Amino acid sequence: MIFLSKNLKFLRKKQGMGQSDLAKHLDIKSNTISNYENEVSAPDYSILEKIVSFFHVSAHDILYTDIEAASQTELSRTLINKESDSVIQNKKTLYNIVADVDHEYVAENITSIPIVDVSAAAGYGRFNSDNPEKLGELSFPTNFLQKKYGNYYCGRVNGDSMEPTLLYNDWIIFRLLSPGEWGDIKSDNIYFIINRSGEGIVKRVKNRLRDEGILLCQSDNHDKKYRDIPIQADDIANIYYVEWRFSNDMTNINQIYFDRLSTIEDKVENIQKALKKVDAK
Repeated sequence: MIFLSKNLKFLRKKQGMGQSDLAKHLDIKSNTISNYENEVSAPDYSILEKIVSFFHVSAHDILYTDIEAASQTELSRTLINKESDSVIQNKKTLYNIVADVDHEYVAENITSIPIVDVSAAAGYGRFNSDNPEKLGELSFPTNFLQKKYGNYYCGRVNGDSMEPTLLYNDWIIFRLLSPGEWGDIKSDNIYFIINRSGEGIVKRVKNRLRDEGILLCQSDNHDKKYRDIPIQADDIANIYYVEWRFSNDMTNINQIYFDRLSTIEDKVENIQKALKKVDAK
């Protein structure tokens, strides 16, 4: 069982600190502490290292021990107040723990991914990436994800600009990229991009950040009304890589293309008949 949120709240109050006070010491936003304590998100490796160092506890204890309950014994009081040089035996041990728990709490190789309100993914829509509205959770096999740790979310597609790849009401799983990963974005992959106005789109991307300072966002739907959208680098707030999509739409794509081909053939045949009539005159 993971006790991180409970322990963080207990240790913070034990020090007589508010969420904003602790956030200031850790150099993070105050609402981030609230998210940790309410299990909306969890700290990454670097933040967890700061937390255990600040409270003089081990990474293992803050994650797996009910410190408040254990603090009733002399042994745990020693544990809570031990010197900081014994907090982290080595960074490798801490990293291995965080790799199992990081943003989502992993139990028996299952990751809990927050389901969030994306509003409108395939076209422009609103998305609060700092504090997304949590609608529920998706239990997902950890080894199906490209990263065992990271900020993953699940949201619903709204719009048809990415058809036939992403259909209306499909679900997607997307992972937040750090700014350091932006330069490595692979062209022709699908990303969920949030601009600084909070507007978000899911598009297939051409990475032109190094040459032109833009990401060129393209729709898979070839309808002429869906034009390419260039987004300037300085207007990008967050980028998420789309790893999975889920759909209950079992439409026969081959039949759709067959029908379109038949329509084109009929039109060509009509044109040929018209040309023969012209030649006959």
